[in-house]
Amino acid sequence: PTHDWEVDTNPVLRFAGIYSTEALAILPEVPSDYSLNSLRLSFLMRSNTDSIHLIVGVMSDPDDFSTFIPVDSVQIVEPFYIDRKEIFFDHYQGSGTYIAILSDYVGDNTCHLDVDDLVLEIAPSCLAPSGLKAINMGQNSVTLSWTPANGEQAWEIAYGTDDFDPDSTENIFVANTNPFTLTGLSDGTFYGFYVRAVCSPGEYSEWSPL
Repeated sequence: PTHDWEVDTNPVLRFAGIYSTEALAILPEVPSDYSLNSLRLSFLMRSNTDSIHLIVGVMSDPDDFSTFIPVDSVQIVEPFYIDRKEIFFDHYQGSGTYIAILSDYVGDNTCHLDVDDLVLEIAPSCLAPSGLKAINMGQNSVTLSWTPANGEQAWEIAYGTDDFDPDSTENIFVANTNPFTLTGLSDGTFYGFYVRAVCSPGEYSEWSPL
């Protein structure tokens, strides 16, 4: 399920704990006509502490925690920061059909971690880069860097003001280097930036925002 995540709305999942605790959420069984190794789980997460992280795994029996096999873990970047995470199951070797999310909290205070916009789908063949950030800002320029997903050597960068649509803007540049510097920006203007991978001619990944 998905919905717009605003300050006053409830998330799909909330993990809460006092002191050192664990909590487990189990998703509905993956249908037999889907290969677990072909799937991607994406979601948004935020927490009031950076002392909690999530472990995503697979279970063969939802009533037996001993069947939980970890696949990947994700960490909070900083408290109250909304971060998008992606989990791929291409290296999973078991026969389980239940994806489960385990929260692991180590601390001395009450905590909560919210998960929203859970999407389980077939993983794309061209994966999006991650970690887009501005590493240097000038009066009329910005230098962006990111983490490639597949060792790709070319990307497209889109930018615009306000809540622009990267698929509609004309401000798209091909970047053959990482980091990449955009010039010709207007001083005092707030911009948004996106990057996507060019895996082959005409084959692009999804956009990753700053």
